[in-house]
Amino acid sequence: MTRLLTTTVLAIVAGLASQAIPAAQSQPTTLHLIISNGIRTVLERVIPEYEKSAKVHLDIEWGASNVHKRTIEGGKAFDATIVTPVVIDDLIKQGLVVAASRTDIAKSDLAIGMHSGGAKSDVSTPDKLKARLLAAKTVTYAREGAATGTFNQMMATLGITDAMKAKIVLQPPGTMPADTVAEGQNELVFAPVSEIIAVKNVEVLGHFPQQFQSPVVMIGGVSAKAEHADAAKALLAYLASSKVDGVVKSSGMERLAAAHSH
Repeated sequence: MTRLLTTTVLAIVAGLASQAIPAAQSQPTTLHLIISNGIRTVLERVIPEYEKSAKVHLDIEWGASNVHKRTIEGGKAFDATIVTPVVIDDLIKQGLVVAASRTDIAKSDLAIGMHSGGAKSDVSTPDKLKARLLAAKTVTYAREGAATGTFNQMMATLGITDAMKAKIVLQPPGTMPADTVAEGQNELVFAPVSEIIAVKNVEVLGHFPQQFQSPVVMIGGVSAKAEHADAAKALLAYLASSKVDGVVKSSGMERLAAAHSH
């Protein structure tokens, strides 16, 4: 009995040991990503399934493209980034992102967001948009967002820059301005459609009129010093593939034309 018991115990220990080795070897690769809020909705919807199928863990730093540019230039280690074309191209010129890895992901129209269930109004023409903005108590948007310059120029073109000064509430880098509308702190938000519908209790009041429309484009690239370059390339290829088209569309975005948008 003693010999049998000893043999059984040894067999169990050996079995556990053999199971422990593959478990240690199969720890998922962690990809360090620096990604614009403009594509956040898409990523958050595909992360769970992608992490499971690709056996990776995505460690993401969210924020504004211009802020990310400074972070990367400051030496922050990362595997891949998704930012605006101007930022990605400058990072490529500096040798911080691999040129051949430049990947078109998606773009999103600029729009005005409001609290869900609020009174709707037509903002489809410059005159109607101007009237709605002048009637608003507050309008919020990102201090350093990809479209901040476009928002400021639009108000200048409408001739309401001075009238809007007391109503404008700028949000700090790394935040989602639409959150403040959801919480009742602000009445309207300027943002890409993808950043408006990403926030619960906020809906799109309307897209900017065509003459003020300047879609926010999201481009991916792999770090020149990526620790996991192949896994980073695979992620960008997946995000650009037809497998994600449905998620891109439902996230308020659309694919770019075949040619790169510089």
